[in-house]
Amino acid sequence: MTHASRLLLLVALLAPAVARASPDPAPTPAPDPAPTPAPVAAPPAPDAAPAPAAAPCGIHIMRAPEAVRASVDEALAADPVACRGQLDVWLIPSEGQLYVQARDRLGRLRERVVPDATIAATLLASWVEVDAAAPVWQPPAEPTPAPEPTPAPDPTPAPAPIAREPLLATPPPAGPPPGAAIAVVAPTRPTDRADTGRSIGVAFSLIATGSDMAGFGLRVDRDLWRRHGWSVAGALQGTMVAPDYLPGKMEISRENVDLLLTLRHRTPIGPALALIPSLSAGGGVGNHQAVYDDNTPTQWEQSVGPRAETALGLAWRATRGTQIEVAAAYGFAYYATGGPWRPPYGETTVSGSVALRFGP
Repeated sequence: MTHASRLLLLVALLAPAVARASPDPAPTPAPDPAPTPAPVAAPPAPDAAPAPAAAPCGIHIMRAPEAVRASVDEALAADPVACRGQLDVWLIPSEGQLYVQARDRLGRLRERVVPDATIAATLLASWVEVDAAAPVWQPPAEPTPAPEPTPAPDPTPAPAPIAREPLLATPPPAGPPPGAAIAVVAPTRPTDRADTGRSIGVAFSLIATGSDMAGFGLRVDRDLWRRHGWSVAGALQGTMVAPDYLPGKMEISRENVDLLLTLRHRTPIGPALALIPSLSAGGGVGNHQAVYDDNTPTQWEQSVGPRAETALGLAWRATRGTQIEVAAAYGFAYYATGGPWRPPYGETTVSGSVALRFGP
């Protein structure tokens, strides 16, 4: 074996030992973990939003005396159902009562006359309940918005949104939807106190008859029925007449008691004046004082018969609840006598009267 061969064999034998004796390389140290950031304090919660204010009452009093307005507002505020209605209201005093007029969102009018503000508030609440039970107008349903398509991603920035005015919570009263049934309410005539009250009249009259007799009368009447200027009254009338001169007269005096029904119509011709035509009919009893001849004592005879009268009067309202009436009348009376002094006969009368009437 040559010297070179021995050297190569020695290197081959020493290589594994050298590899085992050499120290292992130092491990690479792991990087330190990043420090955990401190938790960020959450922003304070915003204050709770204030509770919404109570909705205002939908019954708007457009015109009323302050005391009446306060009383009606207080009564309506205590009734939340009534405040849901939509009415414009006018409360106008009228001869000790209240004239109530209400207009809804369709422009329909309701009119009544009530005694006081409490009844007015109850009446308004009843109108709201009637409308709620059978409404003739319903707000149209809000349309369901169509879903918006998802926009494709655009690298360009989106434009700022355009501010729009908020929609009205309650649609304007533009009228009922097409095809809806509409209840037509005819405007009512304001009720006059004369349509509901009763009046009493006392009249004094001067009378002239067709048989040359003259005298006076007293008449008391009271309304039995009134409606829109028309009235029917019952009347009790007493008259006494005598001849202008006695020579040659068989009847020297006459006293009548008559019971009549009178139909009247009041036609206003001014703020305080009214024209009143009337027609009366009924019957009566007559007490006649007569002489048969110059040598016979005075005799009394009685009669019965129908009565009729037509008159035209002018009334002036002096104060609230008091009227002064003047009238001219033309009448006819029939006397069915039971004595021998004179057969049954008819007679015309002409009279003028002045009356005081108390009541509406």
